[in-house]
Amino acid sequence: MDLPKAIDQFLAHHAQARGLAEHSNTAYRQDLEALWKYLSRDFTQTIAVAKLTPLDLKDFLAHLRDDQGYKPRSIARIMSSLRLFGAWLEKHGHVKTNPAAGLRNPRLEKRLPVFLSEDEIRRLLTVPDRSDWEGLRNHTILVTFLYTGLRLSELVGLNHGDLNLAAGTIRVMGKGAKERLIPVHTMLAGTLGIWLEGGGDQGPASPLFPRTDGSRMTSRQVGYVVKQGVLAAGIS
Repeated sequence: MDLPKAIDQFLAHHAQARGLAEHSNTAYRQDLEALWKYLSRDFTQTIAVAKLTPLDLKDFLAHLRDDQGYKPRSIARIMSSLRLFGAWLEKHGHVKTNPAAGLRNPRLEKRLPVFLSEDEIRRLLTVPDRSDWEGLRNHTILVTFLYTGLRLSELVGLNHGDLNLAAGTIRVMGKGAKERLIPVHTMLAGTLGIWLEGGGDQGPASPLFPRTDGSRMTSRQVGYVVKQGVLAAGIS
């Protein structure tokens, strides 16, 4: 099997079996297609996965680090993609052993946590105009992020049926289709209650934060809401 075909089958398998979010599958594809481009000399050569070696992967990572200027954290993320892909190749008999099994992550610098001050939070939450439906939705999105710490993909995937204000919980489907319950802060509960009243009567499978036509917002659209709020609030 050649490398591009193996990449397509790997992504299709994991999107279904592990319930990967769209952006996660896109990241895997970008990492693996970068490997394909490097090994095939800009897609000019055919690469058979059965001939992949640990040295091929180490050369690829060295190229990213030395020639492309990738930082250790980005290298570590790509290594994770390679390990997962290699394990899939081994499991399905495309290689004898996982060529990425022996890769060692680079030493990562410890990053200080980034947080908002109380004044920045107040400024951010006053940006959306809550007098209209869209502004109320955007305000509720910002409050939900601040009081839950949800990942972007997790917030986008929330449905009305995931919210239980009576019990004070939100059911979240995380990475690998793992479910968890998050407690709802009283501030968030009040905001969500107002949003539910203004958002209309929706079924349990409908998106909690829809677009104006009722369809689910994309990660890019929610990211734009946050970015615009941050810019308008003057937060660096």
